[in-house]
Amino acid sequence: MRKIVAAIVTIIAAAVIGIPPLIGNLTEQRVMAQAELAKAMTDKAYDFEVLEYNSGWFGSTALVEVNLNAEHIQQIVDTVSQEDDMATAITAMVIQSFLDKPMPIQIEIGHGPIIFGNDMRFGILSSVIRIGPRTEDLSELLNILDIPYLFEVSTLTRYIGVLGFTGVIPPIEVASGNAEISFSGFNIEGSYDISARQTNSIVSLESLRASAPGIGAVVIEDILLTIDGTNHPSILWLGKVATNIANITVNGTTPRGPFDLEIMNAGASFDTAMDDQKELISIEGSYYVNSFQSLDDLDLTLARINFSLSNFSREAIEEYLAYSQLVANDPRTAPPLIPGIQDMIYLTLATSPTIQIGPITFLWQGEPFDADLRLDIDGSVLPPQNEFSMLDIRTITNSITATGFTEMSPELAETLIAELIKYQMSTGAALSGNQTSEDDLNTIADLQAIGMLLGLVAQDLLVESDTGYRSAFKFENRELTINDHVFPIDLPL
Repeated sequence: MRKIVAAIVTIIAAAVIGIPPLIGNLTEQRVMAQAELAKAMTDKAYDFEVLEYNSGWFGSTALVEVNLNAEHIQQIVDTVSQEDDMATAITAMVIQSFLDKPMPIQIEIGHGPIIFGNDMRFGILSSVIRIGPRTEDLSELLNILDIPYLFEVSTLTRYIGVLGFTGVIPPIEVASGNAEISFSGFNIEGSYDISARQTNSIVSLESLRASAPGIGAVVIEDILLTIDGTNHPSILWLGKVATNIANITVNGTTPRGPFDLEIMNAGASFDTAMDDQKELISIEGSYYVNSFQSLDDLDLTLARINFSLSNFSREAIEEYLAYSQLVANDPRTAPPLIPGIQDMIYLTLATSPTIQIGPITFLWQGEPFDADLRLDIDGSVLPPQNEFSMLDIRTITNSITATGFTEMSPELAETLIAELIKYQMSTGAALSGNQTSEDDLNTIADLQAIGMLLGLVAQDLLVESDTGYRSAFKFENRELTINDHVFPIDLPL
């Protein structure tokens, strides 16, 4: 018995001592191979170079330098330079100056099966990756922010092939004169199943506060992002994604006067799934906000928009993503829009997808609004693909059935009509070179809105309901029905 125990202990000791350098050697080979592969790639967004790699028995260290491609930097700068003003120009210069600098990444690697460090862990491999000081500019920035690194990621590859990870941006507090920025820090925690391509993670940010005299203050609190899904190799993300922001408050001054905005409990959720035959994609989602208020009479509460997209062709989505990538890489060498887009449209319609937008509900100034829209596509009425034309509007509309309704209070109906009239009048006045005061616009729009509302009710386009007014519609076989009144639509094609 003692000999068996001694043999087991010897085997374990040999594994603990002998396996780590083997894992370290394999890891070093892979890192170097990835660096060489990155050098050989064309049209890449970045370059990275392994400056140092020190391999030890139970662990290794590496220093990697990342440089963004000049064209990619210019794309980022162009994105933030849409406005032609001094503040935008300065922001673009700062961003370009920062991105032009090499980004040093320090890596500490632990070799399994038993990983020693601040604590003892069990796994194949661990790593701690930091964007830390090496260049003078980055060191100065870290000193100003009083933080040891910009970002840190820790990983642990377990024996079962699951990668656990955490990421941290440390808390930051900066004050200059009476201006202040306070950032609670950023945290991410999750796992990635390598064989199943499945990710489960939580990203959180407790608070971000900024204020400056004469400008105002911004407060963002409790941002949460949860991800539970699978990274499919050729299509969209499959699974659930949800985000929520507890509070956004903005106080400041503008040339027009004080500005005050408060958003409470806003968020969104999405759930993407694929059928058992792996041919059709369905997406369900919602957007919501409990309160959206400002000084200029903006008062939106209990707002929610639900939507669903069902039976969408996986093949069409894959073709669209592939075409988009070709255009993004080089628009000059991308294939013509037609017939590529035409094939995508046919594949999308042929699977008889359904689009549901609603219920849409909210209170505006305390007045209720409710709406719903559903589109059903009948792919069976389409001709063969080689005879289909996306310019054949008659054939496409023959395949569409749309139903929906809208319902709102009398006060909100009158307000919406008045805003529409005011928009049309102000647009027309601007085009003709005439000027009409805001007070005159409001007076005329309010008077006309009452008459238009009564006219819509008289024609049964709006009918009375418990809430106020309701209108239901259906579009089918090129006929539009509103509250049981049929309006044939004669299409020219």
